[in-house]
Amino acid sequence: MLATVAPGAVFPQSPLVSKWEKVGPVNFTALTHQSPTRIVATTSHGYLYITDDDGTTWQRREVGDSLDLTAISFGDSLHGMILQNGTNAWFTGSNAVVTTDGGHEWQPKEFPIIDPFYVSCIGADTAFIVNWIGNVYRSTDGGVNWVEQYKVPGSDTATMTGCMPTKITFLDSKRGYVLGNCGMFVQTSDGGEHWSANDITKDGTTLTDLNFYDRNAGVVVGWGAYYVTTDGGVNWSIHKMPHDETYNDFSAVSFFNATSFFAFGQSNGLLSVSNDLGATIRPTSFPQSNAITSVVKTATGGWLAVGGGWGMFQNGGSGTILRGTLPPENATAPLWDVLAECPVGGNAQIHATNGGMLQCISDDVTSDWLTYPLVSTDSGIFWHVADHRYQGYAGFHFPSPDTGYLYNNSNLTAGMRTLDSGQSWKPVVMQSPLT
Repeated sequence: MLATVAPGAVFPQSPLVSKWEKVGPVNFTALTHQSPTRIVATTSHGYLYITDDDGTTWQRREVGDSLDLTAISFGDSLHGMILQNGTNAWFTGSNAVVTTDGGHEWQPKEFPIIDPFYVSCIGADTAFIVNWIGNVYRSTDGGVNWVEQYKVPGSDTATMTGCMPTKITFLDSKRGYVLGNCGMFVQTSDGGEHWSANDITKDGTTLTDLNFYDRNAGVVVGWGAYYVTTDGGVNWSIHKMPHDETYNDFSAVSFFNATSFFAFGQSNGLLSVSNDLGATIRPTSFPQSNAITSVVKTATGGWLAVGGGWGMFQNGGSGTILRGTLPPENATAPLWDVLAECPVGGNAQIHATNGGMLQCISDDVTSDWLTYPLVSTDSGIFWHVADHRYQGYAGFHFPSPDTGYLYNNSNLTAGMRTLDSGQSWKPVVMQSPLT
């Protein structure tokens, strides 16, 4: 199924329900280039979100609505692989799907690899998979056969380690990396023929992402630290973040010029920027940063970032899409637009007005116990937080398509009112409690 959606689209209502589909929270699990201009995101509910214009419009393609898609990579515009969650793989009899026609059709595959976690393709037929403990496997025939190229020492015992990978990536056809818990940093410089481990953290810090500006300048981020190289990875400088209540952990990173990079934070609501190749780093408040797990450069020089959160119920905790652009002059950091976010958790309530417009509120699901009125103008495909968030509102009612009310848990006469179908809210004194 393929649908193109854009802001403000209105979808006709059908009197019959032919299929139920999850519309929130949508967890984006990975993001990759299929071609120089096409970017594809996987989700936890079996759909791909595809954009050819840097996120202005999106197509949705169903791979399988019972699948939890966890990792994706394309070797070229036609050949790609997607891994799915191990539990669903047990039920469906396959742990991957592959395409040879640019994603029009995806065929289920069962790879002979125990718990494959991440995949990286470097050509039409060549792909690498890292499994749950960090062993690396290579296929040179489109996934028909796999050969173990790197074996974690002592991994003959399946329960030997809690050190799991977080990423496998290739910078080009030769240079590849595997990152993970316990300071896992495994690299190849000959196209995956040989792999070697390198202890760049010195203390077992979990590593989550890396990015190189060129062959020499690179940065790796992890939990409470980041690491910088200026000689192609021969040496790495260690930069520890303060150990305080801000939880300075990083989930994704990208350069935006030769000496500057940004890093999204995990669970701290901070976006950090360095303009001196990591000598210093400057955190700024950015709640949607919590959700981001993948970021890619666009063909026009900007960025798209997606995520589904790290299990943190915070603003931007799931279904988040960000677009970054760099100002033309004297740019010290990219500017970010929130294309979608859906911090929905328990105790959510939903209402439908004006055809394809949906309203939802979610209470008691954030770290600061705030209420998020949400609105969708495309029948739940994308959600957006309304103009503000509020303390303690856990119910709402729409007596007409445009007019609705939020009411307070502790003071039912103090509420909020919308006159634009939930896109903005203003305080109002209610004469009697709503039921």
